[in-house]
Amino acid sequence: MLLAAVTAFAFSANVFAQDQQKQGREDRGAGWLEKVKAARVAFLTTELDLSAEEAQAFWPVYNQAQEEKDAAFKETRTAFKAMNAAIKDGKSDKEVAALLKAYLKAAKVPAELDEEYAPEFLKVLPAAKVAKLYASEEKFRKMQFQNMQGGRGQGGPGMREGQGGPGGNRGQFQGQRGPVIRGNRSGQAEGARNAEL
Repeated sequence: MLLAAVTAFAFSANVFAQDQQKQGREDRGAGWLEKVKAARVAFLTTELDLSAEEAQAFWPVYNQAQEEKDAAFKETRTAFKAMNAAIKDGKSDKEVAALLKAYLKAAKVPAELDEEYAPEFLKVLPAAKVAKLYASEEKFRKMQFQNMQGGRGQGGPGMREGQGGPGGNRGQFQGQRGPVIRGNRSGQAEGARNAEL
């Protein structure tokens, strides 16, 4: 009886410790994500060189697009994890095929949103700036990826598995130094602060 009680206590303590570690990782991941979002806003503000009028019209549309894309990436990650778990668990070919179909369908949505929002951006910005928006977002993604690779073992919050979306910068990156903002001119930071994430 005593042995059973000790074993149950040890198991409970282990589960509690794992839950605490998981919560800590999730909190650090959330903080890291907010830093990346803020860095992206500052970077785009500088790159696009928006006038006050353009910024006022652009940021609400951009923020709406980002909300939808974030939700789409989350759905894609969920579908990917379900498919991957089914493969590891040795599920039937029929079950895996259904999960593969769901994943491929979810993976299309972010690109479809880019296409869907382009006309909305063209209503508030000239075509050259809309094209520069897409080019700047790609530039920012590459910078973040390079920072992650260069930051291994440097300390600080790491990127959790699955962030970046399946097919993107997925994997475990240790020691992410956090977002880097380059070339932020004075006066541009105010536009970044005013933009809602």
